[in-house]
Amino acid sequence: MIHQYKLNGYNIVIDANSASVHTVDEVAYDMIGIIDSAVSSGRPAAVALNDEALRAELVLTMKMRYG
Repeated sequence: MIHQYKLNGYNIVIDANSASVHTVDEVAYDMIGIIDSAVSSGRPAAVALNDEALRAELVLTMKMRYG
């Protein structure tokens, strides 16, 4: 389970399963959000990451936001 939030200009990502806390840049923050929503739909992470549609969504979203 992943939790994401922004605090005082920092992008914070918490992995509740490993109790890890990370600060990440905008690109990583956005990508983690997209991947987490795919995994939250019930698919295992390994399956979601091998999905060509998810990869295409990631590429398209990142190109639109960051060029």
